[in-house]
Amino acid sequence: MSRIRVFFRAARQLSAMLAFGFVVSGFSQSISSKPPITSFDAPGAGTCAGCGTFPLEITAQGLISGYYIDNDGVFHGFLRGLQGNITTYDAPGAGTGSSQGTHIYSQVPSGLFTGFYRDSSNNRHGFLASLGGYFVSFDPAGSIATFSTNINPWGETGGHFLDSSLVSHGFVRTAAGTITTVDAPDAGTNSGQGTTSSGVSCLNQSGVLVGEYTDSSDITHSYVRAADGTITEFDPTGYSSSRVASINAAGVIPGIGFDAAGATHGFVRAVDGTFTLFDVMGAGTGSGQGTQPEGINAGGVVIGNYVDSSNVNHGFVRYPGGGIAPFDAPGAGTCAGCGTIPLTNNSGNRITGNWVDDNGVSHGFLAIFP
Repeated sequence: MSRIRVFFRAARQLSAMLAFGFVVSGFSQSISSKPPITSFDAPGAGTCAGCGTFPLEITAQGLISGYYIDNDGVFHGFLRGLQGNITTYDAPGAGTGSSQGTHIYSQVPSGLFTGFYRDSSNNRHGFLASLGGYFVSFDPAGSIATFSTNINPWGETGGHFLDSSLVSHGFVRTAAGTITTVDAPDAGTNSGQGTTSSGVSCLNQSGVLVGEYTDSSDITHSYVRAADGTITEFDPTGYSSSRVASINAAGVIPGIGFDAAGATHGFVRAVDGTFTLFDVMGAGTGSGQGTQPEGINAGGVVIGNYVDSSNVNHGFVRYPGGGIAPFDAPGAGTCAGCGTIPLTNNSGNRITGNWVDDNGVSHGFLAIFP
């Protein structure tokens, strides 16, 4: 391609960005006109610090799933429909004491959703359910605590569990109920070590699972497990510790690299194993600060949050060309630990997550980007 053609293509891209209200600044784009953001709270969500509404996933159709914490510290699942209607859900057998209850993590168009519940004896179990009354509770062999966090369109679920030595193991469960344990080759075998699956978008429709493992030196690394069981361990270029966030249908993986100071830096791993590294302008450089990708859609748009030098969270959208648009939900707090925390996005550039106000209460949001 000639330099002239490249120049005019770049000019057209710049004109399009300016038309949508983006201003290019360094490696980032800042939004001059705020995107539509709708806040919502599940019925019964608490108003105490640490309570509130916590959306986790948005489907391709725009359905949102998550959980809320009431004023007694009990967890309840919820599903939010396309018109904003919210249905609450408590798994059969879920406890009703503080820190007990139901977490819904992921759902699919068939109406199935998965998560885990904590019973009255404080034991955690995975489940697969529908609002129509279908419910299956499950635990992998040897589990004392099961966390089911992913479901794909074929009804396969994924997550991780703890054994009696408090070592973590990943798992994949078929729609028929067969459970396969997943252990990264270099995962440690002591308490607090082992293999986990990450958040809600870590099992794609091809059955590829991503997550992280903690080695015998207590250092965290990333892995991707193919549908045939092959596991590839990795860290992004230049980092010796990492965490993956999600995977899209094409197999592209966003995640986080940790530097020596404990700050986080974003990466995108292509299907061929190559990495693109990025940081959001304004991200802090201290421990626990930095850039933290969380979700990726079918088009390669990455969303997440960055933590500034005052430990306040802010949302961002990173487009495939590298442009980054930061944003904050209206009402988001400015205290340490407060702010805006996007978690997943769909192909329609709908984003869900939560924002935390200055009283420490969490609220759900739905944002729409061009």
